Amino acid sequence: MTSFSIEIERFLNFLKEAQFKHNEAMTAGYEADAATQDILHNLEIYEHTCEEFAMLSEGLKKIRIDRRNAKDNKELLQYVVDWADEYKKAYRALEKVLSDVKNREKAIKTRTYKARTSIIKEIMEEQKDV
Repeated sequence: MTSFSIEIERFLNFLKEAQFKHNEAMTAGYEADAATQDILHNLEIYEHTCEEFAMLSEGLKKIRIDRRNAKDNKELLQYVVDWADEYKKAYRALEKVLSDVKNREKAIKTRTYKARTSIIKEIMEEQKDV
C-alpha cells in the first residue's frame, strides 16, 4: 500500500529544512561580513610583510567566496521561506492532514472485518448438505 503520509511529511520537512538553511545562510553571511571587516581593519591599522599581505589576501578571497555562496543560498531559499510565511495556515492545515492520514493508515493496517450477516455460515452449511 502506498504511504501517502510519507510524501506529505517529506514536503513539510522540506519547508522546515528550507527555513533552517535560510537562517544558516544568513548567519554565514553575517560572519563573512564581520571577517571581511576584521581583515580590512587589520590591513588599515597594522604594518605587514609581503608574505602576510598574500596570506591575508588568500584568506579574504576564501571568505568572499563563502559569503557569495551563503548569499546565493539565502536568495534561493527566500522564495520558499516567503511562501511558508504567507501560507502559515496552509502549513498548519497540512500538518493536520498528515496526522489524519497517519491515523487512517494505522487503522487500515490493523482493521478487521466483522460480518453483518450470517451468509458465510449459511453458504458453508449448504455446501455440507450437497
